[in-house]
Amino acid sequence: MAEACNTAAAAAEEAAHEPAPKRQCTEAAASSKPAEAAPVPVPVPAPVAPVAATEGRQKKRKVALALGYLGAGYNGMQENKGVRTIESVLEEAIHKAGGIEDINAGSFQKVKWSRSSRTDKGVSAACNVVGLKMIVDDGIVDRINTELKGTSIHVYGYCRTTNGFCARKRTDNRAYEYIVPTFAFQQDPIPPPPENVKGASVATPASFAALCEAPGDDDDCMGQTPAALTPAVENVEHWPTITVDNPILAYVREVLRGYEKSHNFHNFTVKKSPQDKSCHRFIHSFTCTDPFVVSGMQLVSFQVVGQSFMLLQVRKMVGFVLALARQRPMPTPTEAAAMLTHLFAEERHGVPTAPALSLFLDHPLFTHYNQLYSKLHGVVGWEPYQEKVEHMKREVIHPAFVAQERAQHALQYWLYMTDSLHVPPILPIRAGPDSQPHSQPQPQPQPLQPQSQPAVPVAVAVTTAPAEPQAPLAVANTTAEAVVLQETVANPTKGTAMH
Repeated sequence: MAEACNTAAAAAEEAAHEPAPKRQCTEAAASSKPAEAAPVPVPVPAPVAPVAATEGRQKKRKVALALGYLGAGYNGMQENKGVRTIESVLEEAIHKAGGIEDINAGSFQKVKWSRSSRTDKGVSAACNVVGLKMIVDDGIVDRINTELKGTSIHVYGYCRTTNGFCARKRTDNRAYEYIVPTFAFQQDPIPPPPENVKGASVATPASFAALCEAPGDDDDCMGQTPAALTPAVENVEHWPTITVDNPILAYVREVLRGYEKSHNFHNFTVKKSPQDKSCHRFIHSFTCTDPFVVSGMQLVSFQVVGQSFMLLQVRKMVGFVLALARQRPMPTPTEAAAMLTHLFAEERHGVPTAPALSLFLDHPLFTHYNQLYSKLHGVVGWEPYQEKVEHMKREVIHPAFVAQERAQHALQYWLYMTDSLHVPPILPIRAGPDSQPHSQPQPQPQPLQPQSQPAVPVAVAVTTAPAEPQAPLAVANTTAEAVVLQETVANPTKGTAMH
């Protein structure tokens, strides 16, 4: 009995020294580690309903915008910070009309802005084209013109284009016009303009909106000068008229044809070397219209079509022709052609620069682009708006020129100075006998004032050196004429003391 008890006690002691079961060890080890945080459930976003096309940012389209404007009062076409330009006023109007979003307003780069022709300060345009990305709808043109009220800018319409359209690069040719009163061709010397009417105001923006509207069925107002464009002081000068078959028109047209085709126009611009390849320009045509009357003044229009033009090129080409017409006696067509050939050579000379008041952009041409994409998007340029463009020229630009000429006499004063100083068509750039081309007729120099008696010598402290010989009168007069004329053209009122 005692042995049985001892056996049971020994078995219990051995069981106490045996290892715990594996399950219990695992539970004990798990209880010794820190408890992990429960995973946070990720919220699933709710499905977003598609935004309607009329809400939020609207779809923009690349378009070509056709417009016309009077350049007076603007510092040119291209946007320029700090000054009033055509593009700055137009971009602001498009933004207010809803064509440009607020996030893109004021940034021409964001809307891919481009222009077909960059007109200079004071130069008008019967039709110019601007390319940009714009929000379009049925009433966008009317809203833009509403915002442009009180300005001298009018939008004709727009046309869809390709996304890569650039108005400057896609323009094949540009057509410019220069308005010339027929009194520029009269034989008598041009009288000095009256001083009391220079700088008079000739136009108000309030009348511009009505003038730019397309003509309707009734043409009662066509051909009449609006009251706002009537000169402040009536011009009492009697302007003689010429007939269609006048020989002077045939002479001018023959001289203008000499500009056609490709030539080196380095003498018809400024700061260009004769070796500069950019001076080689191609002129498709240069013509002169028959005389027509605007507000009682007879005019002709010089119309030139070319690929592109340099600074002052058109004004200098016209100035050369007008200077030829003012010569007495007038050079023959053969002599005029020889002068042009001399100007196209590498020898440098000056050419008279006609005033900017008469110059305006007629229209750009997109011939190659329209051949490729007109069936896809429509015709870009002035062709869809011919009636509006002609109305702009006939009822706005031409009357404005007549009114400004009667009030300021810019062209009359330029012609008067040309006659008074006997300015030749080719101006030397330096004094010397080799500065005059051999083909140029030498006009007899005439002093502006009667010859006076030799002045009495003024007593000086030392008079040992003999007087230097005077330069030839023709060269000295011609050189002075070149300097005075350039200053007069740049600032017409500066030369009033020379009357």
